[in-house]
Amino acid sequence: MAVSKNDLLNQHASAYVLEVMAEQLRQSGFRSKSDNLLRWYRLVGDNVVHTVYFCTSWPHFPIIMDIRGGFHPLFIAPDFSKNVYMPSGRRSRDAVSLCRPIMKDHNLALYREDIAVTCPDDGDRGADLLAKIIKKLDWARTPGDCYDLHKKDYMDIAADLGLPAEAAFRNISVDFINEAIYHNDTEMYPYAVRFLQHQLECQQRARQVRKLTKVETQQAQEYQQLLDVLLNEDQARYVEYLEQTAKKNLAKLKRIVT
Repeated sequence: MAVSKNDLLNQHASAYVLEVMAEQLRQSGFRSKSDNLLRWYRLVGDNVVHTVYFCTSWPHFPIIMDIRGGFHPLFIAPDFSKNVYMPSGRRSRDAVSLCRPIMKDHNLALYREDIAVTCPDDGDRGADLLAKIIKKLDWARTPGDCYDLHKKDYMDIAADLGLPAEAAFRNISVDFINEAIYHNDTEMYPYAVRFLQHQLECQQRARQVRKLTKVETQQAQEYQQLLDVLLNEDQARYVEYLEQTAKKNLAKLKRIVT
């Protein structure tokens, strides 16, 4: 059976991770599924998960390898996919923090001729970057830590773009809205309502000219559910739902990390 290009990309990326990163991750308490070296997880108590993903936004050889790390409460599901290719427009399930590419500011070189992966051209080939990510992940020990850091990250992004502070929360994620509801951050509710209404209006306009994809339909349902929660002041019941979701994700992760 012929090996697909996607499988070859994953094989080369996994070989790089195995040789350069895997032991460092294990010593720091991270674990991966036996058949997936591209996604790593570390539980902090029963409430928070730290993640490290190896990925590329350019699905061609040589792979331009990147590392993305994140932290979030367990009611947000981690990414369990097995592919090194992660389109640049797709945000992982780690809300915001540390999920932006970090290798782009480094000089890159081919890791090895038989492993077609480009990585930082210094002696450790990216291991130092991984150590810095792990150190930052240590800041998030509780769901409250995660939310505060995610909130700060939106504000930092706006500042980096030269935008006023009130623009920081114009384009937020569903994950962040879930965190805001969980922590009853009523300051964020008006931003969340405007964001959700805008997304639903955009999808309504799209529906008038074409059939929505399955993913878009699922997104519309998620947007509407959150909007109903916020407008109907039904947050307490929704928090119960988030807590049940966290228990399910915890059980799934414990099968990986223990």
